[in-house]
Amino acid sequence: MYHPFDITLIRHTARYPKLTAQDVIKLAFQNEFGGGHLIADPAESLARLKQEYTTIRHDFSEEIYEDIGNGLARVMLGAIDDKKYPLEELNDKFVRSATEHTGDKRSFRTKLGIALEAADRGLFDFMPCDLKRFLMSYSMAGYPTISHSEQYRAAYAPAYRVVIRPSNSVDVSVAADAIFSAAKVKTDRHPVIVAIDGRCTSGKSTLARVLAEKYGVPVLHMDDFFLRPEQRAPERFDVPGENIDHERFLAEVLTPLSRGEAFTYRPFVCADQSLGAPISFAPAEIVVVEGSYACHPALADHYAVRVFVDLSPEEQYDRLLAREGEDGMNAFIERWIPLEEKYFASIQPKKNADLRFELNGISR
Repeated sequence: MYHPFDITLIRHTARYPKLTAQDVIKLAFQNEFGGGHLIADPAESLARLKQEYTTIRHDFSEEIYEDIGNGLARVMLGAIDDKKYPLEELNDKFVRSATEHTGDKRSFRTKLGIALEAADRGLFDFMPCDLKRFLMSYSMAGYPTISHSEQYRAAYAPAYRVVIRPSNSVDVSVAADAIFSAAKVKTDRHPVIVAIDGRCTSGKSTLARVLAEKYGVPVLHMDDFFLRPEQRAPERFDVPGENIDHERFLAEVLTPLSRGEAFTYRPFVCADQSLGAPISFAPAEIVVVEGSYACHPALADHYAVRVFVDLSPEEQYDRLLAREGEDGMNAFIERWIPLEEKYFASIQPKKNADLRFELNGISR
């Protein structure tokens, strides 16, 4: 059976495909123990933070928090504007997190075993034997603290601090109100098309349903545009975001919808692996498109408001298990989540979203 750390590994492999065996062990170490090993004295920690901050490239449009699982996140220094997020505040959070979060060596070894199994499945670009060799010498040394590899540093220039992941979850009704308010001010667009993208089980369909129930907003589903069997060529799946029929969605739905025209489309029916009976759709003042890949680059220009719905690896694991059962969850971890994560890493719909939410009380 899989483990929430499998999802963390998938997310980071998609975002950092050049990571090495050393970086996988680094991630497992941080996931279990956090960053406390870097703190000898809070004052020295702050001095190092300030010095590092002056040497890195800054892009304030980047995401500040990168989830590493187990209730922890990396605060990406390049995304921080120190006038809005003082470094003293970050250092205090870093020190407090190191004090409050403690790991367990047995749990850490379990996660190393999970990484070995992931390597055997071919998750990483390096060979499984690379991880096994590195791990053998690492265990013989007593599982010490570990740095990123030179390859990783050259490719990604990592600069961050590990902290307890902040909880920013909101009620789904509050998120729906915010989306509707954002859509109402888009008076230059008719209709106003809202895209709700995000990770599987994050609550996209629930959020869309609440918008429909509360405000009478009609909803279109990306699930109706899964690839037909004859479209599922390996070379297509190799391209991020191409495991949805965005061509048909654009031609049959978004193009006429953007012109304010009625249209008809045939939804893909998973049970039959074919297109179902035609559905007629009349435009409204506000229309919601929900589902993974909604913000594919071929579609994104048609949206007035873009929304991203997120959740932690642990929450995603729990929701998948509850919704799909063990066999279904395994299929997601082995196939669908890796495809989603490649899309998120390449297209960055969360970074480009107008609104971002984590929803509480969501069961699917």
